[in-house]
Amino acid sequence: MRIILILFFTSIYFIGSSQEVFSPNEKNGKWGYISSTSNKVIIPHQFDLAKKFKKNGFAEVKKIAHGD
Repeated sequence: MRIILILFFTSIYFIGSSQEVFSPNEKNGKWGYISSTSNKVIIPHQFDLAKKFKKNGFAEVKKIAHGD
């Protein structure tokens, strides 16, 4: 089953870092987000697909549920 998740970051989170951009980043077959200024992982690599953040503060990600 595929689950579409929407991530939202409020403007409070971005105070003091208005130039910072979070970029999708792949590691070991999973996607997460890194900071464009520090290259630190901001959102852990846990998604099967991650798209760029839009101006409205949302990014589309996909996480496929693996049944046992």
